[in-house]
Amino acid sequence: MSESEVDRRIKEAKNTGARKLRLSLQDLTEIPQAVSELTHLTELIIGNNKIQEIPDWIGKLDQLQILWLHSNKIEVIPDSLHRLSNLKELNLNGNRISSFPDWFADFPNLEVFCIAENNLTEVPDNVSLLTNLRALPLGRNHLEALPEHLMALRHLEDLSLFSNSLTEIPEWIGTFRQLLDLDVSYNRLTLLPDSIGQLQKLKILKAGSNQLIRLPETIGNLVNLEELQLDENQIQCLPDSIGDLKSIDQILLRNNQISTLPDSILKLKDIMMDLHGNCIEELAPEFLLEDREIYYH
Repeated sequence: MSESEVDRRIKEAKNTGARKLRLSLQDLTEIPQAVSELTHLTELIIGNNKIQEIPDWIGKLDQLQILWLHSNKIEVIPDSLHRLSNLKELNLNGNRISSFPDWFADFPNLEVFCIAENNLTEVPDNVSLLTNLRALPLGRNHLEALPEHLMALRHLEDLSLFSNSLTEIPEWIGTFRQLLDLDVSYNRLTLLPDSIGQLQKLKILKAGSNQLIRLPETIGNLVNLEELQLDENQIQCLPDSIGDLKSIDQILLRNNQISTLPDSILKLKDIMMDLHGNCIEELAPEFLLEDREIYYH
């Protein structure tokens, strides 16, 4: 889209008092200065461009509730962002950020903070002060451990940690009692903690492409779990408690080392299991009834 089209959108937003402005996929190298005059904006989407820095005047847009700057080339979070105290969503996925400023905790209304695909080697302490966070995507960074201070984020519903360098998930993960979606795939995990069973609201658990050798018996406590993704691990057998997953729709176990299934699987109805690439030669007929789709050849 041409630069004149960008100008047209900004002018239209100014003349109409529009609260939303979207300038994604415009090949922009900077946020146009004219945007600074749109102080009525509550939503600004400028993703998938080539922007290298957030301008100091961004603080003038103090009505912003949603700011998406994903897929750019931003390296630094400027102090001027501090003035956006009404922010509910901040999306900085796909940039080059390696640290946060000390004041970053001063976003009392922030509910969604997207910081995946950056250069983080650790999660800064001040993130734990964002106590209203519901979603924290941290995938595709360089994290080797989860700091204990994250326990303070008691309202988290979505935690994404895929494609890092995690070797363990700490036992305190069980404190996230509101969690609905947990993605720890593409790490270096050998075990999931027993406390995973305390996440009783969890609907989606993704732990594929790790080095898991077994599942904890407590997995059966996840009575609201609908999707369990465990492809590309080294799991040899499933716990009997797997049959207690009364809400489960889908279990993906491709390319593990499973040779048999526990009889408790027979308690699961209307389920699809993908067991391709395991060591199962044959399943008893009772496993293959119409209310279960089990693929293993």
